[in-house]
Amino acid sequence: MTPLEDEVLDLRDQVYELLELNRKLLEAVAPTGAIFPPVWQLNPQQTIALALLWMRPGPVQSRLLHASITDTPVHADDSPIVRVTIYRLRQKLERFGIEIKTHSGHGYEILAQSREIIASSMKGRLKFFKTISPKVAAERPSQKISNNFHIVLASADNSNTV
Repeated sequence: MTPLEDEVLDLRDQVYELLELNRKLLEAVAPTGAIFPPVWQLNPQQTIALALLWMRPGPVQSRLLHASITDTPVHADDSPIVRVTIYRLRQKLERFGIEIKTHSGHGYEILAQSREIIASSMKGRLKFFKTISPKVAAERPSQKISNNFHIVLASADNSNTV
């Protein structure tokens, strides 16, 4: 194979692996609680709220949390749904050393120390999502015998020279 064909094959493998990784990550961040340790016993609303607080540095506005965890519109900066969700999150996570700070009028925030606790408890789980299973690796385009893209490339090169 030519260097160009090798490069195309490598790129196809990378696309395939990224699609598989994307599928795993979408499954993980779906409101199932799969990304956080099961021992935390988070419901879907709590999972989404915690994920949003953990991923965004600084205070997260109550309106944004409300929009993320419910379909109902919010007409004020102080949503009772968000307050209850944060209250219950605090109850479940305090025994693990995770604190959620309230910024009156600005929202909620997970501070650096709590971020580190969350990150360390998820390290093994995130490692799983970054690995490609042997079955997926075997399905890469470069591993399949029926790769005929080099024929397509060759015919494209021939049509350009005519």
